[in-house]
Amino acid sequence: MSQTFLCPHCQQPIELTQTLSAQLEKSLQTEFAAKEQTLRDELNAKYKELRAAERAKAETEAKKQLAEMQQLTEMQQKKLDEAREHELQLRKEKAELEDQKKALNVEVERKVAEREKVVGEKIQKQVMGELDEKYAKRLAERDQEIAQFKKKIEDLNRQKEQGSTQLQGDAQEVRLHEALRRNFPLDDIADVPTGVTGADLIHTVRTPLGQVAGKIVWESKQTKAWSEKWVSKLKDDAMGVGADLSIIVTTALPKGVERFGMHEGVWVCDYLSALALVSTLRFHLIAVSQQRVAHQNMDEKMQVLYQYLTSAQFRNRMETMLQSFANMQQVIEQEKRAMTKHWKSRQTNLDRMITTTATLQGELEGLMGQQALDTPPSLELPGLGGDGE
Repeated sequence: MSQTFLCPHCQQPIELTQTLSAQLEKSLQTEFAAKEQTLRDELNAKYKELRAAERAKAETEAKKQLAEMQQLTEMQQKKLDEAREHELQLRKEKAELEDQKKALNVEVERKVAEREKVVGEKIQKQVMGELDEKYAKRLAERDQEIAQFKKKIEDLNRQKEQGSTQLQGDAQEVRLHEALRRNFPLDDIADVPTGVTGADLIHTVRTPLGQVAGKIVWESKQTKAWSEKWVSKLKDDAMGVGADLSIIVTTALPKGVERFGMHEGVWVCDYLSALALVSTLRFHLIAVSQQRVAHQNMDEKMQVLYQYLTSAQFRNRMETMLQSFANMQQVIEQEKRAMTKHWKSRQTNLDRMITTTATLQGELEGLMGQQALDTPPSLELPGLGGDGE
């Protein structure tokens, strides 16, 4: 059965045969293939365009990241160079200290050798002249004296070690804490733990009856230059704990302050003036506290006392006290250094004396026989008698 359709141009019926159907199908396929190819070309062009845009965006992002990495690398290299320079400086300082230590050891050994020679000759004369009970007693006394000197030297060495840490700034705080605790045993001296925001010390002043008279916050600084930031920080710390007074102990005082003084509402002083200053402030805090308890409504007297504490008259009195205290402190330090040197020399000499005496005793026993000599108890081993049994 054949089918017909109208021609779109002449409107005549046309019979749809198999040949014509094949031609139409081929024509449609060709047209569809052309459209498909055109669509493919458009899609490929669009894909290439999007791919090029993504590639450009990726290149831009990669360049940005590369620049950031280069900047970070430069910063890390700069820090590494600074660390290396700091390490070189530390090594240089360490080498200088080692050289000084070696030179000091050589000088000490030379002096010890000279002294040892003199002392050795004296000891030999004494040992050859007398090996009796009297000498043994004196030797025992010297043993006791040596033990006492060793203990004192150990104490001095501990103080010396604390002095070496003073370069790090913590020793002054430790010394200040110990001085406050030693001079004011009734008060509470509390350290603020490391890493916790606040002042270095919190000093709770107590009356002889144990009542709280007030609080003082301490800040210890050991730097080459004064900083105004310390004042505002210490005021905030004092407000945080409800302190009545604030004191900064520092090696670098602000301009216009010598030894001690009031600066921006905070007391500032050097280490030698600290105890004298706090003694006076503590005395007045206790007086104010006692008056506050006895006269609850006498605010005017407290104001008068505060004005006196900040007056020139009070400062003059404090300067007189501090000068006397500083002179006494200097004399004590000089005596301590002299005694340290003297104790060290005596310890070395006594150690040499004991060694030489023991050696000489052994030589005499070897020459004369152990039974011929009465060995001093201090030269015997513990638990053994004079006959070696």
